Amino acid sequence: MAVSLDTNYLINQDQDPSGQANPGGSAGGGGVAPPAGSTNALTKRWIDVKWNYTEPEPHGFCTGFELAIYAGTNIDNGQLAEPITIINNPSARRHISLLELRTQIALKAAVRAVYGDFRSVWANASTSANFIPDIQNYGDDGWLELPNGTIMQWVKTSNLQFLSHASPYQVTWPRIFPNTCYCVSVTTETGAVSGSLQSGFFLLNKNVIGCQIWRRAQGPEDHELYGHIIAFGY
Repeated sequence: MAVSLDTNYLINQDQDPSGQANPGGSAGGGGVAPPAGSTNALTKRWIDVKWNYTEPEPHGFCTGFELAIYAGTNIDNGQLAEPITIINNPSARRHISLLELRTQIALKAAVRAVYGDFRSVWANASTSANFIPDIQNYGDDGWLELPNGTIMQWVKTSNLQFLSHASPYQVTWPRIFPNTCYCVSVTTETGAVSGSLQSGFFLLNKNVIGCQIWRRAQGPEDHELYGHIIAFGY
């Protein structure tokens, strides 16, 4: 028995994944475009497991299959992503599961045939599906992927109180934009503002990897100074 995984993608929870064409290509690929009409902000990933099986003679004793989706090296020492699925159909060769994932994880699948009270050995997929959640981080640095494929990222710089106004500061996005970064907004957080001792940042350039910001100052700063950057792309 050979087991394979198809690429995951975003899907509306109200839609039937079996009716969606698979645009992702070979097993275990990265994120791809969501299906048309997906509008809900809380999305799940589906994992599409396929297998082939020819029952040995005498035929007619196979009553179905058991399917496990897990993280780890193999099913014996892996961690289940959901309870083992019982498939009471000996003709089944495919199963789709919807998973709501909060962390980035690589998942595999294993299938075994059921013969009444007996089970065949597990057949493990040789590849894994790499899942990336919508929300990577709620902290100072993080990113959020919206159902339409737009990616929003945010970064808080380290303390820049002594950054020279003549030198740009390089910011690296938490996640590289797959195609383009089309909008960046820069703001300043400071512990104090007094008289002429005022400064701020403005955008120098941007790309899919990060951006450069420039400090503009009227005088030296002796208090904490941070830059907050929000970027949009896809």
